[in-house]
Amino acid sequence: ALLEAIGAELEARTRGMGSDFYRIRPYEALESARHVDWRATAHTGDLQVREFAREDEGEVEIRLDLDVGPEKREWFESAVEDSAYLAWNLAERGARVRFRTAEFDCAVPREGTVHRVLKYLALAEPIVGRPMPEAEDDGTRVTRVVFSPGLETGV
Repeated sequence: ALLEAIGAELEARTRGMGSDFYRIRPYEALESARHVDWRATAHTGDLQVREFAREDEGEVEIRLDLDVGPEKREWFESAVEDSAYLAWNLAERGARVRFRTAEFDCAVPREGTVHRVLKYLALAEPIVGRPMPEAEDDGTRVTRVVFSPGLETGV
């Protein structure tokens, strides 16, 4: 369900002013007439606009909290599996993925492959007393998924 939600979020963000055709939709007030599709407008009788895919896809950041006590070991193993599943599937879809913990940071495909992330996750262990660093906001569009025992998992 989380993968579907992230996929929908990425799909919603792909509309924009790129060069690849995305869809035809009804005209909205104050839009540029330059994108009006006259053939579709003639066919439907209402103004229709061509929409193009945005070239900047954004990034999905997966954050895993390692500050987990022994009583939450089962939760940690589940979070590791979920993180690996998300990282693999998002990378397979061609999304830019950044995986972060208190001791590891890898941006796929810029800094490494998804296999580097999966190798780290295969060996990951909780580190009590080592909280996850705060998320940085550098102005880029980022969808964050945070796995932390103190939070509900979400997008």
